[in-house]
Formats: sequence, structure tokens, C-alpha cells
Amino acid sequence: MKTLHISLTGLLLSIAGIYIFATITENGDTNAILMYYVVFLWPTVVVAVINGIYLLLLNLLANKTAKILLSLVPIAILAIHSLKKEWTIKWIDGDLVVVTTVTAIALGLTNLIWIISILKTKTR
Repeated sequence: MKTLHISLTGLLLSIAGIYIFATITENGDTNAILMYYVVFLWPTVVVAVINGIYLLLLNLLANKTAKILLSLVPIAILAIHSLKKEWTIKWIDGDLVVVTTVTAIALGLTNLIWIISILKTKTR
């Protein structure tokens, strides 16, 4: 699978993850769900784009094992950050633990799809 398709998949999964997380947390309140998008959309998009660029750079490696192991590094970093109780940055209103949790799940699925596509490609 092309890296652009994987990046778009990660972006869409992250956006859907924000919706699912907000719906569960706020019991379906439409205004609160929209507020989650206002606060958390840009950080989530930035993390998804950085992951796409990272996977594009990993395609330059020849060793499949190194590709697979290095593709798990962003998920590990996000998972460690999602274990914190609170993580705020001055210019972002919300708690970024939501962003790290949602993007860790979405990018974990995305990178898993990328790993499967790497394993299925034939080496020449």
C-alpha cells in the first residue's frame, strides 16, 4: 500500500476516533462533540501527518525488521504519554491525553496495516 493511502487512513481513523471518544465521554451531546473537534482536531492532524512522513522515511530502509520495529516507536511514545493523568500545553485549551490516546489507537491500526503491506510485498 502506498504511504499516502496509509497516511490518509491514519488521519481518517484519528478523526473518527475523536468522534467515538467524544460520543462516549459526553453521552452523545452534539455541542460537546463539536467542541472536541474544535480543541483536538489540529493536534491530532499534526500527529497523523508526522506519522505519515515518518512512515515515508521508513520506506527508504532496506531491512524489513528495522522498518517494523521503528514503526512501533511512535505508538510506544503516544502510549506512554497517554498513561499520564494530565498533559497540557499553554496555547492548547484541552488535555492532550485525549489526543495521545486517540492517536495511539488510530495510528496503531494504521501502522499495523502498513506492517502487513510491508510483509506481503515481494522482495526483488
